[in-house]
Amino acid sequence: MSIPALVGGRVVRTWWGFEGFTPDNMPVVGPLPGIAEVRPATEEEVYAQVVASKAELDTMKIHNPEKKAHVLMGLVMPALRGRVEGAAVLERVRAAAEGTC
Repeated sequence: MSIPALVGGRVVRTWWGFEGFTPDNMPVVGPLPGIAEVRPATEEEVYAQVVASKAELDTMKIHNPEKKAHVLMGLVMPALRGRVEGAAVLERVRAAAEGTC
């Protein structure tokens, strides 16, 4: 499907994860019946996930070292289950991939 008015446009921002709103447009934060957790990830959780994913990355053979941050981001974001925006994690992931974290 193509939208003619957007053909020449560019993507400025994307987001992956759940939309945390109910039908009455109130945000969902905190535990819900039948769901373990729906809340934003804390800085500590993001850091712990980056460290754990970096350890996993270190066991992989990456043919293009310039793509280490991309691979690491692919490990981190699904583990955080959409509880944080990718832009908020990107600098920490880049630093970890370069070994400066």
